[in-house]
Amino acid sequence: MGRHVQLTGFVMPEKLGASSTAMSLFETSQAARRLVTFVQSLAAAVRDSKLSDECPTSPLLERLVSTLSTAEGWVKEYPPVQQQFRYGNKAFRCWHSRLCVSSRKLIKDMLPESHHEAVVELVPYFCESFGNPTRVDYGTGHEAMFVCFLLCLEEIGLVRNEEHKTLVCRVFTKYMSLVRTLQTLYWLEPAGSKGVWGLDDYCFLPFYWGSSQLIRNERIRPDAIHDPIILRDASDEYMYLDCIVFIKKAKKIGSKKDTDAQSFNYRNPHSAGEEREPRRNVTPFE
Repeated sequence: MGRHVQLTGFVMPEKLGASSTAMSLFETSQAARRLVTFVQSLAAAVRDSKLSDECPTSPLLERLVSTLSTAEGWVKEYPPVQQQFRYGNKAFRCWHSRLCVSSRKLIKDMLPESHHEAVVELVPYFCESFGNPTRVDYGTGHEAMFVCFLLCLEEIGLVRNEEHKTLVCRVFTKYMSLVRTLQTLYWLEPAGSKGVWGLDDYCFLPFYWGSSQLIRNERIRPDAIHDPIILRDASDEYMYLDCIVFIKKAKKIGSKKDTDAQSFNYRNPHSAGEEREPRRNVTPFE
């Protein structure tokens, strides 16, 4: 298992970032630094690798993947309802209610008995990871909550550093499968979408970690996002390309330029038509 940690003083988390002052305090806190370091460590763990590469795992992580699969299967019990508007299908609230009602048992069954007292602190992070049932939306904040949940598992000694690759290649990919099912089935509203100036309406980390996967890859360069053959053959192995494929399918478009100026400009830095001073070639994969 992970490092030995003294388990004491678990409490239910509270939302304290409702003001700019509170957010400023968080941004300079030890917790924020620890979260950033964790995200960077996961990126380093998948550097120049494929999703199918062998990864060390544990019964805990296997149970977590199984739990995500179970939650994904629940959507069959809550089909979309007929409603006037296309986005934000209210059946999502039924699925999310099932998740929250079941979450305590799900997390308790996932943890070893020695760590059951941590359930009270883990459950809110888990429930917040799959969208907002009131607004019927999903965005990078919910994605960040799932990463906080994973970080909590590490902080209480249940995840080892050598399992960071597994967190990305096995656990997070399963999480992405689940939230994409929710996004497409219930047409969740994008929370905080930046439109064409964002990498994606819903997520960020698959691009960050996916870029790390592609470092030193001589075949797949930034302009590969426009190559249908590379996308077809390599998207199962690289998160970055998988994100592009998903966006194309979800938006039924042929050109990434029309929906995502950010990633298009990565491969074409002069696309805006203006001349720039020579500079180092900065790509998402470097």
